[in-house]
This record gives sequence, C-alpha cells and structure tokens, in this order.
Amino acid sequence: MGACHSGQMTTMSRSLPLNSAVTIVSDIKSGKRSCEEVVQSLLDAIERNDVGAFISLDKSRLLALARARELDARRVAGEPLGRLHGVPIVVKDNIHVKGLPNTAGTLALIDFTPFESAPVVARLEAEGAVVLGKTNMHELAMGVTSIHPEGSPFPSVRNACSPQHISGGSSGGTGAALGAGQAVVGLGTDTAGSIRIPAAMNGVFGLRPTTAWASAGDSAQEPRPRYPQEGITPCSATRDTAGPMGICVEDLALLDSIITGEPLAEPCELKGLRLGRPRFFWTELEADVSDRAEEALLSLSRAGVEVVPVDLDVKELCGKVGFAVIFFEMKRALTEYLEKYCPSVSVEDLIGQCKEPAVQRLFSPAAAGFFKPEEYTEALEKHRPALQKMYAETFERHSIQGLVFPTVKEPACKHSEVAGRPMLFADISRNTDPGTNAGLPGITLPIGKTSSGLPVGLAIDGPVDTDRNLLSIALAAQVLL
Repeated sequence: MGACHSGQMTTMSRSLPLNSAVTIVSDIKSGKRSCEEVVQSLLDAIERNDVGAFISLDKSRLLALARARELDARRVAGEPLGRLHGVPIVVKDNIHVKGLPNTAGTLALIDFTPFESAPVVARLEAEGAVVLGKTNMHELAMGVTSIHPEGSPFPSVRNACSPQHISGGSSGGTGAALGAGQAVVGLGTDTAGSIRIPAAMNGVFGLRPTTAWASAGDSAQEPRPRYPQEGITPCSATRDTAGPMGICVEDLALLDSIITGEPLAEPCELKGLRLGRPRFFWTELEADVSDRAEEALLSLSRAGVEVVPVDLDVKELCGKVGFAVIFFEMKRALTEYLEKYCPSVSVEDLIGQCKEPAVQRLFSPAAAGFFKPEEYTEALEKHRPALQKMYAETFERHSIQGLVFPTVKEPACKHSEVAGRPMLFADISRNTDPGTNAGLPGITLPIGKTSSGLPVGLAIDGPVDTDRNLLSIALAAQVLL
C-alpha cells in the first residue's frame, strides 16, 4: 500500500484563518499582534457568548494574562521563541495543567489541582503556549452529550451554532469553544469518538492519534499510544488517547508535530489517492448528513481521489470489544489514577458522588453481571486482534490509504431530546467507535451544515501508525470541502 507523500498540490491553496495557531504565532513573532491582545480578545469573546465551554476559566484569567505579558516581554528582549509562542490553548478538564483544577467533570475531584502538567500539555507549554482555561466535558468522559444532570456543579455545554442543541462529547467544551470563536486550538481526549464527535457537531477539526501497535524500532513492536497518556483522568488504558482539536488542519499538524517530535505533515497530492467507502458506515444516515457527505466525496473525486466501495462488517466484533474493555478497565484505571495523583479521594467516593446516570449504572451492583471476566480476556486476546486484522486486510486488499465516511450519522440533537433517546450513545458513536476499538488514527473535517444550520463532519480513518499520512490527506482535502 503506497504512502501519500507530500507534494505540489494541484488544488487552489487557501488563506489560513486569522485566528489559527499558525497565523497567530507568526503575527506575534513579527510584532503584528501581542500575545496579551490575543488572549484578551478571546476572554472578551467568551464573555459575549457563554456556551458553557469552560470549567476553570475564572481562576485562569489572571494566570493567562500574566503568562501572555511574560511571553511578549521575551519577544521584545530578543529571546528565542518557541513554535507556539504566545498561542492560547484550551485543555479538556481531564488533562492535567499545573496550578489549575482537574475535575474531569465530576464532583469528587472539584478541589483537585495537579502539581505538574501532563506531558501532552507540558510539551506545548515548552513551545510557548498559553493555557487559557480548562474546558467542560461529559462527566468522567463517559458520554457523548456533555450535558450535566441536576445536582452537578457544572453547566451543560451548548452547541456553538445552536444553543438548544448538544455540543457532543465527551470533549464538548473544547469543541464548543473552538466553534464559538472562544479558542484558537485545544486538546481533548477520545475513547469512543470523544474528540471527533464534538468537533463534527461544532464545525471544527479533530484528530484521534493511533493507540494500537506502533513501531518500536527495527522489526520489534510494542503496544503503545502515539501520544503520552500520563496525567490524564482515564477511562480505558486500551482505548484512551489525548488529541488536538482546532479550526484548521494546519493547527492539528503543528500540535501533533510538537507532541510527538516528528516532522510537520505537509499536504499531499490528491490525484490518484484511493479512499475506501465502507458500506456499513454510510447506512441509516440523516438526509442532510448524507447530502453533505456525498457532496464532499464528489469534490474529492473531481480532484482525482478514487473512492472505492468496500465491505467492512465490523458490527459483531465491535460489540464484543467495546464495552467489555471499558467495563473491566475503567474502575481499575480510576483506582490507580487516584492512588497516584489524588489519594485523598477513593474510587468509592468518586463513584458515589457521580451525577451522570449512565456512569452510575456502569458501576452499579447490577452491572456486575453485564460482562464476565473471560469476555474481557477474549476481547483483548481474540476479538480485538481479529478486528485489527480485518481493518489491515481491508486497507491492503483494496490498496486504500484511508476509509472515508460521515463522522456522525445525524446532526446534534436538542438538549430536550436526550432523555428520550436511550440508544443515543450507540447512535452518535456508531461510526467513530469501530476505529477506536482497533486503535486506528482518525480525523474529522467540517463539510458544511444541514438545512437547519447544524454542522456536519467527514471522517477519515487510516491504518495504524499512519497519522502523519492522514494529516497530509486532510491538509489537501480541507481546501476542497
């Protein structure tokens, strides 16, 4: 299977958004804008249109402005400047930031403040990033709505394009902040689609990095995520990953390069690129979602992309992997996390104070009969490898570099409709969950809106450890979509 090498683009290039990270760092380094000015403008935007995107904004205002002034002074003094010098970032509130609370959207952790930043944040800060605030999220990252029930100390997140609708989850705050123009770039986490779903629902971009087998040198391989996962409140060691979200692919590529230390991805040549269209992922689509996705494929085809129909029957294997893995890993992962970072809170305290009904059910005594231990073992040792093999053989057999499909099969629903949708999680995560079970990298790009003004996203999943190739495809494709 060939790689999508960087090359001269045949499509018309576009100007980067004025508030993209790439543009802002260039302006700050040249003296065209100050970091303080950029930070203050975003704080003003948040005040003008509160969509519930932040949990720890008030406590970070003075810190962010002080950091901005410090970075502006460094530039004036002629000191070396980093690749993100002066760029404000937002961070999902389950990723540690030194000196800021890390609630993970749950009451028991409301007073927990880490003493150091998670590696994914520290690497961005080392390049001059300014943490603007910690973003709101679905409780313990275990949901796709970012709605907080009655009794929660946190507000529910509202969609950037329509406050009556959900922002998606679990990284709903980062998605809403970016979509509402209240953030430049940010970090989320993804276990079953928690980066790509809110990115799609708020009209922005999001990358889920590889979490499966990644090269360890020579012929040896070891299972490791592409991004370091330390300092992040966990759901599943097998499926969790942090990842970037932004208003253009260039910003995703920049953060990816800084976090991984790998070269910056560049746009590839689209002519001759082969992408698979998996039939299952294109079924049961809402009409407007289908229309926008078909239009996007037509634009790609006109640029020379070959879209190949493929059969990829993932439903049965995903059913044997997904919740079996999360059910057995979450309590253990949270116990180890609390013992390491917050020993004053027991896992029983954490669970007992949860407000989200789905999280309560997951840890209830009745849930103990949902899965047997041997099902977890089979999920990891038999079904997940079979799913990964199915994906690998599909990429190889059709000589394709990615699978393309609507990120979510329907647009964001109204807040008032959530209670009446018991299968909402399964419906919203249907297209994003399979790739996470296999540990694949995935990216979502906005492709317009429905007739009622709700954003639609187009996803591309790539083979394991082809993240930069996926970014190269997205860099070229975004010009057309």
